[in-house]
Amino acid sequence: MTGGGARSGLAGARNAAVSALLIAVLAVGCGSGATQSRKGRLQADAARICDRVNSALTTQAPAGASRATLARIVAENAVLEQHAVTELDRLTAPAALRTRWTALLGYRRTLASELAEFAPVKARGDEARAQALLAAKAALHLKLLEAADAVGVPQCANAG
Repeated sequence: MTGGGARSGLAGARNAAVSALLIAVLAVGCGSGATQSRKGRLQADAARICDRVNSALTTQAPAGASRATLARIVAENAVLEQHAVTELDRLTAPAALRTRWTALLGYRRTLASELAEFAPVKARGDEARAQALLAAKAALHLKLLEAADAVGVPQCANAG
């Protein structure tokens, strides 16, 4: 083989390697890579929103707080929750997560509504209704936890 043949063989191998690399890069840029990017963006944005709301929620009333104080705290938390649901609803889930994401939003929306209902119930001292709302909330929190874990945003499992 002459020197030119060896060079041409190396050039062919290099062109094949470059072509294979280009195909691999294009394959990563399409399909699953783009989906992973949307999934990561959804998770990051949702985690940011939920972390902010979680830190703003008042989870415990002062010892010996009056019914009026409890009702005020619950009402403030309900507003925070409703704003969080509105923000989360603006995010777009990739197709692979859309069903679980929709479930997560539904659970948070229901919990926010029940929390808003809880404030006046607590203020008027309707303990039977308050206990019923708390029981419903506990059951719904389990579903919310599952949905949040499935989407990859455990921060969003904590709703007021």
